[in-house]
Amino acid sequence: REVELEGKLKALEGSIASMSATITEQGSAQARAEADLRQARAEVKAGEEARHALQEEAAELRHLVEKKEEGAKKLRAEADKNTAKHVSMLKEKDNRIEELIARAAEHSEALQQHKTRLDDAEQQARDA
Repeated sequence: REVELEGKLKALEGSIASMSATITEQGSAQARAEADLRQARAEVKAGEEARHALQEEAAELRHLVEKKEEGAKKLRAEADKNTAKHVSMLKEKDNRIEELIARAAEHSEALQQHKTRLDDAEQQARDA
């Protein structure tokens, strides 16, 4: 009977050793899985931080673009205003030139009339 019990005891010890090895393997697998999970969480966190940083940079760039567009609009408005002012000034000068040309024509006609009268007076003086 003792031999039989020793055989059973050895079988139980073998079974316990096998279970212990399985538990150790499972513990190692669980430790690896937990390490993988920690690494995956760290990678997700790093990805979220990078995404957040890119979103902040994009917001800053959008703000800069908006400021540049506002500046460009102001410059365009001022350029349009200045252009309109200069066009108006040119129209005034053109009108003034037209007035001066008309006055010059009037003076030229008056001078021509005076010259004709002077020529007539000189001719009468010579005839007399």
